[in-house]
This record gives sequence, structure tokens and C-alpha cells, in this order.
Amino acid sequence: MSDFEFLSPDDKPALLAVNSADLKAQAEAILMGLGYKVHSIATHDEFLSKFQQANYEILIIELPFAGSTGVQDNETLKTIQGMSMNARRHCTVFLIGEPFQSLHPMEAFQQSVHAVVNPNELADFESILQKVIGENELFLKAFKDVQMQMAKGEL
Repeated sequence: MSDFEFLSPDDKPALLAVNSADLKAQAEAILMGLGYKVHSIATHDEFLSKFQQANYEILIIELPFAGSTGVQDNETLKTIQGMSMNARRHCTVFLIGEPFQSLHPMEAFQQSVHAVVNPNELADFESILQKVIGENELFLKAFKDVQMQMAKGEL
């Protein structure tokens, strides 16, 4: 992605914080097929810059991203965990890592993400993405509707 790539109001941006070339290619293909404009980053500093510039709808973090070895030293994950809900409500966050059982709700809650995915289950990654994105959109629908009405001055 170019540093100057334009995002229009109709775009659905997704951000990939992954090291694995195979995972990156798979996630890009799936997300582009679902209509997302995909941006990839390689460092935590890039994450900080990009995440502040746009309301990404999807964030996929690979546990060993940018040299981290696990949950304790993944700076991108720690930054997400420390953000207020207002700063990250617009984004569905996926965490991919060996120690997780895919779609385990307590593990996701413990990591402050929407879903955890074990790399061994990436064959079903498209259905996992669609399921979690759909559930999050349904969960936040009433909130987003009221927010839109307030922005239009209808409330």
C-alpha cells in the first residue's frame, strides 16, 4: 500500500499486522473478496500511525507480529488492549496465535479482542471472519443506528 492511498467514505478498510507471507496472502484474498480495502503493516510504529489515520473495520494481529514472541511482548496487541472502547469500537479485532483455541470466547475476552484463531484452523478462516464480523455488526447495530441519528440531528 502507498502511504498516500486515498480512502473514500464508502471504503471498508482492513489492517493486517501479520508476519507470515502465507497468512497475509490468505487474509488479503479473503478480505478483498468480502469488499475490504486491505492495508498491511510491518512494524508497531506503522500500526500506531495507520490506526490513528482511519477507522479500520477489521484488524488482524498475528501473535508473533513485528518480532514479538507472545502475548506479553506484542506491542500492537498491548496498545489495542489499552485503548478506550470509543477508540476501538468501530473495529473487529482478530488475534491469531498457537496458544489459542479458535473462537474461544473467554480467550478472546481475556485478550480484549473479538476472536482468537489458532493457525491450525486457517483453512476455515473465511467462515471464521464472516461469522465474527456478522456477530459484531449485529451486536453494534443499535448503537450505530442511534449514533447516525444523532449525527443527523434526528435525536
